[in-house]
Amino acid sequence: MSVRTRRQLTRSSPKEIRTPRYHEIIDNTGMMAFFSEKTLEELEVDLKMAEKGTHPYLISCQDEFEEKMQDSLERTEISNTLTKQLLKEEYEMQLAQISKDTDEKLRNMRAEMEKDLEMLEKRTEMEYSCLEINKPTTSNHIDVTKKTLRGRGGGTLIEPPTYFNATPRAPVPAAITANYLLPDHEVLKDLNAIFSNSASITSRSQKLYDVHLQKMKFVYEGKSYKQGEEVYVENDEYGKIPAKAENITDSVVFFRATQSWDIRQVHASLSDLIEGRVKVYKKKNN
Repeated sequence: MSVRTRRQLTRSSPKEIRTPRYHEIIDNTGMMAFFSEKTLEELEVDLKMAEKGTHPYLISCQDEFEEKMQDSLERTEISNTLTKQLLKEEYEMQLAQISKDTDEKLRNMRAEMEKDLEMLEKRTEMEYSCLEINKPTTSNHIDVTKKTLRGRGGGTLIEPPTYFNATPRAPVPAAITANYLLPDHEVLKDLNAIFSNSASITSRSQKLYDVHLQKMKFVYEGKSYKQGEEVYVENDEYGKIPAKAENITDSVVFFRATQSWDIRQVHASLSDLIEGRVKVYKKKNN
């Protein structure tokens, strides 16, 4: 410090000095004004107090800094708490929506599975009704009183079923005797009249169809059909149904219904097609 500055500091009369604020000290504006108005002795005292940490201005700056830091920490904590709360609410809302969507998908899947199961049960029942496994079968009866050549000591053994004794012989039907109330010539006359009348009616009403069967194809009423072709088949049992010619041989045609739920089948022999018991129609393309 120059001599002129020291003289100015010593000659200056003591007066009330304004305490600088924290931001003024940071900007060095208030600090320069504060220290420029003090004497050298006062500055040395301030320096010692600053080194000891007891200077009032240093303490005020520290208090203001700690206050600002505390305020900043509180704001940060409030912001973190609010952010966590918003994230928690968003998570709970998305979790509820996902649970709702999952429950709806499960209900739809359960309904579809129940529908498929019901259709499968109906199809199984229809297939079972078409099979002949529910008819009673004749069991092979073994005569336990029959003695075998292998018996020793007069014991009675059961002979195992073989080709000769496995199938029981069919019982011979007894002769049927009929007592007619009319004489034989009148009965014969009535029978001849009945059969001749029915034969004439059949010959007049029955129509024969032109059918030719070959392997992989057949001709019906001048129209050619190939194996795998979709047609309409009509008979007395099922009526007219859409079907496909699954297999064609020189003696029989096998038709299968084309609907996914329909398991009906039609076996049409050459005589069935000629005599009209089974009729085939072309399927028109849309």
